[in-house]
Amino acid sequence: MNKEASKRISMSISIRKSIWVLVLLLLMIIPFSQGNQRPMVLKVGVYQLPPLVQIDSGNHHSGLVIDVLNYIADRENWLIEYQSCEWIDCVTNLKSAELDMLCLIADTRQRREFFDFTSESVYLDWGQIWTHPDSEIENLNDLNGRTVAGIKEEVFSDGFKRLLAETELDCNYLEVDGYQHLVEMLNEGAVDGAVLNRMFNSEFFGADIKKTGIVFAPTPMGFGFPKDAPNNAKLIAAIDEHLDLMKADADSPYQQAMNRWIHNQRW
Repeated sequence: MNKEASKRISMSISIRKSIWVLVLLLLMIIPFSQGNQRPMVLKVGVYQLPPLVQIDSGNHHSGLVIDVLNYIADRENWLIEYQSCEWIDCVTNLKSAELDMLCLIADTRQRREFFDFTSESVYLDWGQIWTHPDSEIENLNDLNGRTVAGIKEEVFSDGFKRLLAETELDCNYLEVDGYQHLVEMLNEGAVDGAVLNRMFNSEFFGADIKKTGIVFAPTPMGFGFPKDAPNNAKLIAAIDEHLDLMKADADSPYQQAMNRWIHNQRW
């Protein structure tokens, strides 16, 4: 073998070695870089609605929905920045895209003009009239001549207004901005009844109130997003996939959260 041929063989071997070294480096670098990607930062609106969402005096967030969303965020590499607000302010901030997401909002035809929604719900809820402990209100007819209050732009308040229109009850209805104000009005006797959800945690608000047998507007509650925001498709697909899988698994984090916050509690 002449020197020229030997030189070409040596160069070929050297090139092959270099290629293999490069491949090995890439295989080492790619997983490392993927595992260290910056998380997607999401501003998520939450409002006080125990046991689904609880916000304590230190602005710490807990509850069924928080547990579920934190689990999904951990697996999707999302960094959640919870923004506490009154219900009406949460809706306003979502509409103006100051929020990337809002927890516990119902998908309605009217809202689809302003928001996008997950297909999977996190919780099935319905509205219920709550009253003073000594109140004799128990059925719809008992609301004749009474005053009932609800929350502005809230799905159960809208459901109660439809119920009033269908039954033509002589019931005075008014609306306030948030749950704290609503509960205070009921406690103080300013109203005879309040439109709240079925799992409302009255003890959390320091309220001595009771449920009646008046129920209405069963509604799946999920997550909402500003209309046509750039990341909506990705966020919605991820949440829907996780919820679908977790609901089908009796031992999933979703079912564990349901047991912790709903099934094992006395409401």
